[in-house]
Amino acid sequence: MAPGIRSGSQGTNADVSDARADAQLSDDARFYLLQSNRRREAIEYLLSVDETVRISTLARHVAAVEHGTSTAEVTSEQYQRLYVPLYQLHLPKLDEHGVIEYRKERGLIDPTPTLAEFRPYLDPDDGTDVGASDDGSQNRAGGDWYIAATAGGGLLLALATIGIVPLSGEAVGVLIIGLFLVANAVSRRQD
Repeated sequence: MAPGIRSGSQGTNADVSDARADAQLSDDARFYLLQSNRRREAIEYLLSVDETVRISTLARHVAAVEHGTSTAEVTSEQYQRLYVPLYQLHLPKLDEHGVIEYRKERGLIDPTPTLAEFRPYLDPDDGTDVGASDDGSQNRAGGDWYIAATAGGGLLLALATIGIVPLSGEAVGVLIIGLFLVANAVSRRQD
């Protein structure tokens, strides 16, 4: 069994595909696989189609994303630069970890149930984004305090510069730093 996989079934090595179906990736393995932009894009594409895919189709898609173009406009050179690393490195790595079943000799990629473990990390609109609140309002509220501190600090600096507020540069600096300390404290308390 590939390193980084925790199997849910205890038994013999008789049926590797059954063991893979029950396998769950460790966090380290999952994040390791997500480190590569090409693997990340391949995983995202496979999640979106959720069916057997030809490596040529996947390579053309990833090349289009990398070059900011459509799949029809991908050049032969761009395609080859993507095809070879996918074929030799990225797809075997995903297969080794049980994320896909890679039939190299036929050029086919089959998603496995393990592939779905990546959805929360790649699809922020599905409501299961890792580390986010239910509606995102907490993250926005913390940012709002920093926006207010920036606006207040800018206003204070402008008023002191034109002489409306009679403060020295040091006093203005201390007050602006104080605004950001308050914003930080309020933001942390909301978390």
